[in-house]
Amino acid sequence: MKRILLLLFLFGITTNIVFSQESDNFRLSGTVEHFSLGSDNQLMFGLNGELFLSEKFSLNYKYTMGVNKDGDFVYHTPAGAIGVYFIDIWELMVFSVMIPEGVSYHQYPNKWLEVSPYLNPLGCEYNSNYNNLNLSCTAGVKLHIKADKFNFSPNVGVLYLYGHNDPSLNLGLSVGYLLN
Repeated sequence: MKRILLLLFLFGITTNIVFSQESDNFRLSGTVEHFSLGSDNQLMFGLNGELFLSEKFSLNYKYTMGVNKDGDFVYHTPAGAIGVYFIDIWELMVFSVMIPEGVSYHQYPNKWLEVSPYLNPLGCEYNSNYNNLNLSCTAGVKLHIKADKFNFSPNVGVLYLYGHNDPSLNLGLSVGYLLN
């Protein structure tokens, strides 16, 4: 039942995202990322969302899934979204999904380029090969290259799993389309 409610809630958020893109306070883009955790390389696909609090600051959300080098299922989500599986009170479930993964600071050197350093201390990684959840932190920079209604966003950063010693390189590319 919780999973059905979560899917309905995510559908509702997606519908509202499309609406809020028209008012320029939310950016949604598809993403492809590659990173290595030790000897485990992972290729992931999903969605990036940025809820703008002002022109310079946004809250970050990322939901991705994919496979590792052995073909095992992996996914990434904001840590708050994991609360849906452990909380029985509907209002708290909704609140847990709304907790962002982190923040970005946006600089605009010109009209077609945006530079956004980010810090996402509230991420969560799952790898079915190890059958466990790990809280994660990512930090890096994303470039938003704007071409008419399209937005191409390469990013480079470092991913750190809490409780583990070695950070890993995180490379990605997001492509967005502005609906307004």
